[in-house]
Amino acid sequence: KCLQVLQKICGAKRVLPSTYEISGRLSLSSSTPIFGAFCNVHTGFLGPQEVGIKRSRITPTTDHRPVEQALCEEAVVWKHLSHPNIVPFKGVTFRPLQLVSEWIPCGEIKEYIKENPQANLLDLLLGIAKGLNYLHSRNIIHGDLKGANIVVDTTGNAQILDFSLASITLDSQSLASTTDQRNATVRFTPPEILKGLANYSKASDVFAFGMFVIEVGGNQNTLVQNKLTCS
Repeated sequence: KCLQVLQKICGAKRVLPSTYEISGRLSLSSSTPIFGAFCNVHTGFLGPQEVGIKRSRITPTTDHRPVEQALCEEAVVWKHLSHPNIVPFKGVTFRPLQLVSEWIPCGEIKEYIKENPQANLLDLLLGIAKGLNYLHSRNIIHGDLKGANIVVDTTGNAQILDFSLASITLDSQSLASTTDQRNATVRFTPPEILKGLANYSKASDVFAFGMFVIEVGGNQNTLVQNKLTCS
């Protein structure tokens, strides 16, 4: 409950605890950023370590307050996560507000699978499932699980990232709030949510995971080749 309250307060006030601030020199690289709906992700360095830097994409006509609120809420969730299948969070800078995480060089999982056809898809999917189970064990709903939000490290380990739509729930199933307007990908969203009949929940995360499994393996019998069975 304390974490949920902290997320709401930090989002509403657009502030974060000073302990979230990174120590060390942060520099941006000159490479082209990854463009998101409201933020860009740049590569850079925190000292000698390569990192990902998520920052608001601000234009002269942009109202930056909703984006700052979302970044603060995301930081609160991400700061309290530590698992082999979750991209490690390093901290934030305040002026400008930026979220800093480890940079995972192998990139998005679908591109990784395409470039590494020998990759063990079963191991990758089990890693995602473990990461999702960890989130749910902490009553955190990811809210936007899809290929673009899953990356693979140099050891072939899948890691979940992007907690911009993540929510903290007090019960074992659903969000405390009513269904809200999100930018989650439609094909990974259960029909009952699209129809406004249900809230985002742990079950909707599982639905998204199932849709991802179908997307990466269903048409190629890859799961059968890996002897993945359902009981």
